[in-house]
Amino acid sequence: MTPPRALHDADVPLVDLRWLSEWHEDHAEVLWFRVPVCEPPEYVGTPTSSGWPFSKEDEPTLAWVPMPRLSADAPPHPDPEPKSDA
Repeated sequence: MTPPRALHDADVPLVDLRWLSEWHEDHAEVLWFRVPVCEPPEYVGTPTSSGWPFSKEDEPTLAWVPMPRLSADAPPHPDPEPKSDA
């Protein structure tokens, strides 16, 4: 079964979702979603963490993406609203 492609906007590259069975310890902490993806990530971490919130019944619907990495040359994110001195 091929996982669906994650939604994206123009400034963020498209990322392929990966199934739980594709995760291994070399991936470390990742963002976890239930498929179909309709909500933000439900968990950040690993399946080996003590706080793993999913059950065996959830496993067929779990997919993940790597944690976003910030580029050293990326411009800083602007404040959403300028601060006033008033």
